[in-house]
Amino acid sequence: MTLLGCRNVSVDESSQKPVRESEIIDFVFDDITVPVGTTIVWTNMDNKSHTTTSGVPPNVSGIWDSPFLEEGQKFSHTFTEVGEFPYWCRIHPFMTATVKVGK
Repeated sequence: MTLLGCRNVSVDESSQKPVRESEIIDFVFDDITVPVGTTIVWTNMDNKSHTTTSGVPPNVSGIWDSPFLEEGQKFSHTFTEVGEFPYWCRIHPFMTATVKVGK
């Protein structure tokens, strides 16, 4: 099932929780807007390693921090609070974006 008005958000039928897929392509992260309770699944589509790390370079905020993701590997985080969450790649700190979580 896809949630209306939310691009690339689907519902995991087994748990009824929203899931948002986000691909890391050409050294670019997506700015993402989701409702509370959504799990974002990042997939590295590049042939270089990346991380998805909460915070603003060079600071790690500690909310989430993926391991180095090789091509095709995934990392997920579930957002349980409303807010804006900047994130970046620890390997390529010029890669930045924001997750906006609403009600």
